[in-house]
Amino acid sequence: MKKQLSKYIAGLSVVILSACSMSPPQLQPNVALVTAQTKFEHYQKVPQQLWSQLDSAVVGSHFAYNNHTIEATKKYHSALGTACLQLSVHKTEIQDENKHLVCQNAEEQWFLVPQIMDKETSHFFAN
Repeated sequence: MKKQLSKYIAGLSVVILSACSMSPPQLQPNVALVTAQTKFEHYQKVPQQLWSQLDSAVVGSHFAYNNHTIEATKKYHSALGTACLQLSVHKTEIQDENKHLVCQNAEEQWFLVPQIMDKETSHFFAN
């Protein structure tokens, strides 16, 4: 019995050690997560009358725009160094919520930034 146990432990050790010696699979990304320079001109510009509210927004602050209530839910700097806000947008008359991301370019203009996997821009701020 003791001999079987030591054979079992030795076999298990060999399996564990051989699994650790294998290299992980190499993955090739097919979508760039960060580009060297964000081309803000390709994104939808946030209406200028909202810029001052976005500039002064803190997490949890609310403001109204076009029959919507907008809440700043997260404030951060992106990997490219731009100031960004995650917004939760609620339609006033119905219980509908959408999340949007806006970022500020070097000229301090705000743009609606699409999600990484969704290159279609949202038309929330469309006139």
